Amino acid sequence: MQTATRIPALDSTLRPLASRDFDYWKAHHLLVRAGFGGTPEEVRSLAAMGLDDAVDHLVDYRSIPAEPVAADTFDKDIMRPATTQERQAARRARTRGDEAALERFRRDRQRRQQADRRQMRAFQRWWLRRLIETERPLEEKMTLFWHGHFATGYRTIEDSYHMFQQNQLLRAQAVGNFRALTHAIVRDPAMLRYLNNNQNRRRAPNENLARELME
Repeated sequence: MQTATRIPALDSTLRPLASRDFDYWKAHHLLVRAGFGGTPEEVRSLAAMGLDDAVDHLVDYRSIPAEPVAADTFDKDIMRPATTQERQAARRARTRGDEAALERFRRDRQRRQQADRRQMRAFQRWWLRRLIETERPLEEKMTLFWHGHFATGYRTIEDSYHMFQQNQLLRAQAVGNFRALTHAIVRDPAMLRYLNNNQNRRRAPNENLARELME
């Protein structure tokens, strides 16, 4: 009869862990805290490094080769702003009451929105795969942490490439300087749109971004 493996209770104090006490289950706990857990083989490999080297391996992850992310991984132009010529054409169509032209503009907008939603789903799958397969788990865990801390959402932004850009920013600053991250995030296109700073005007200020930052 097979019995369940009993996981040892972890020391809940803040007493530093002695190197000699770093075993399989301590390595398992470390991998859960600094990542998303791991396979038994990954846990055994981490335990075999010893405490200090295991921590260095997870924290100093930039020495670990990673899959490069090209800027053109996703299409940046699906939800691009209308050109001057396109805006002028739409204005003329409204002035003339040209319903056929206006319908073409509406259908083009709908087509691009549908394409962008498909790309957003592709981006979500891409990131989920990174979360699962990464050799640098702390990088992805901190990217996810900052994604929750500086929260945004696609339903408001409606631009998958801006979400991808923000994801790249959070990854680049995952374990960096908080001041630098905060400085960058308030200039991030997704955050500017999410907190309505694209509506902020000198004669009609929108304080949403500033208020959220101060809070």
